[in-house]
Amino acid sequence: MRFEYRDWVLGIDPHNLVFVDESGLKLGMTRLYGRASSGERLYDSTQRNQGKNISLIGALSLDGLIATMSIPGSVNTLCLCDLYQGGFSAAVVGGSNSSNG
Repeated sequence: MRFEYRDWVLGIDPHNLVFVDESGLKLGMTRLYGRASSGERLYDSTQRNQGKNISLIGALSLDGLIATMSIPGSVNTLCLCDLYQGGFSAAVVGGSNSSNG
């Protein structure tokens, strides 16, 4: 079965491959720990949970970045469908780069 898979993969044109990746970041990152002089205690306060989460999605092929999308919050099926319908599919079929977001 492995050999069949290897033969199948070797038959795929690399120009037909598209990789979709998702990453996230939090805009309001605050340090939880600080430093003080030796023997001294650090007293400080900060606001908690400030800033929103942002998710970034990108589609990459041998030709470069095909489509991008940034959304507030987390990624779900509807977000991936929007990425596919709004630029990703046109770029794959038409071969031109587009950006969505």
